[in-house]
Amino acid sequence: MVRWGAEAVSLGLLLGTALLILRQWGELPARVPAHFDFRGMPDRWSGRWILWLMLGVMAVTYVGMSASGGTPGLLEGRAPASARQAVVLAWVKMNVLATLAYAMWSMVRVARGRMPRLNVRLIVVLACVMILPVYLIKGE
Repeated sequence: MVRWGAEAVSLGLLLGTALLILRQWGELPARVPAHFDFRGMPDRWSGRWILWLMLGVMAVTYVGMSASGGTPGLLEGRAPASARQAVVLAWVKMNVLATLAYAMWSMVRVARGRMPRLNVRLIVVLACVMILPVYLIKGE
């Protein structure tokens, strides 16, 4: 059940981020932050096309991690060879996509002047949450 939830959230993050870009595209300035420093302040700017590139990275990540984690078999009703590893991979995929989605949301918000910087603490929390299951399974 955890795996289905992680798969649904992952797909939702990908589609939600695509919708965010589509809805905000007309209101975005020509330049958006392309990189943030260790404090979360934008230190490199790029054309807004960078958002489509980042969405492409999200999509490739989603497809690649889904294929390697056995998601097609899950959809066909086949059990994965290692259910525990499949759950961990689905969890990691969900958190990687959440991190990318948050970064892109921050890029849009900073570009529009709605937010001064990316919240680095949230990125650190997402990274810690991402690797937590690995350590839990390793201990078993």
